[in-house]
Amino acid sequence: MSYQISGHAHYLPKGMDIVCAAVSALAITITNELQGTPQITDDNILTVADIAPTLANQALTQALKHGLQSIASQYPEYLQIEM
Repeated sequence: MSYQISGHAHYLPKGMDIVCAAVSALAITITNELQGTPQITDDNILTVADIAPTLANQALTQALKHGLQSIASQYPEYLQIEM
């Protein structure tokens, strides 16, 4: 399992963008709770790879997916999800 989050929403100016803030808060929270030692790189693109396939990690990545889908449904012009 893996995921990558990149770009800016451009909903509002940087520092006031609620879409970016929501995505960042969700992604950081989920990433910090993953079990095992996933490979994490952050060079303005959050890449999380080699996620251990535990039930807890599967639940966390599903929560991330559903959370991002919820944000995207409210702000479709500002957030795209690719799978």
